[in-house]
Amino acid sequence: NEKIQQHLAVVAELERGGQPDLAVVDLSYLYRGSVVAAAFDSQNFASLDEGMLANIIQGIPLLELLEDRVERFNALLLPIQASGSPVYDSTGTLLPHLAWYPRLVREIEIANRSLHDVVASRAIPDLTADRDRLMEQRFHWPF
Repeated sequence: NEKIQQHLAVVAELERGGQPDLAVVDLSYLYRGSVVAAAFDSQNFASLDEGMLANIIQGIPLLELLEDRVERFNALLLPIQASGSPVYDSTGTLLPHLAWYPRLVREIEIANRSLHDVVASRAIPDLTADRDRLMEQRFHWPF
C-alpha cells in the first residue's frame, strides 16, 4: 500500500501538470499462484463455494496481466533512466510509450483494493468461522 500510494502521488502530480521523476519510486507487481494452487489442491477444491471460485477464476488473469504490464513498463523505463534520456516531451507530458503509466497505477490500486476486500470481508471471516466450528467439534471427538 505504501508503494502504490507513492505511485498515486506521482500520478496526481502528473495530472496537475507536473513532471515528477518516475525513478523516485520503484514499480513492481509480483503475482505468485501458490495460494491459488493450494486452493485447488485435493480436498480444498471441494470446500470452495461458487462465489470464491468465480473470484479465483476472474482474478488469476487480472493478476497475471498486471504483473506482465508492470514488467513491460519497467522494460521501457529502465533503459531510458539508465541513459539519462528524458521521459517528457517538449510540452511536458509523458512520452507516448510511457503515457499509460497513470492508468497502470490506477489498475493496480483497484486490484489491490478489491483483493483486500475479498480477503477481509470473505476469506478471513470464513476461515475464522471454520476454525471456531472445528474448536467446538474438538470437544466432541471420542479420543
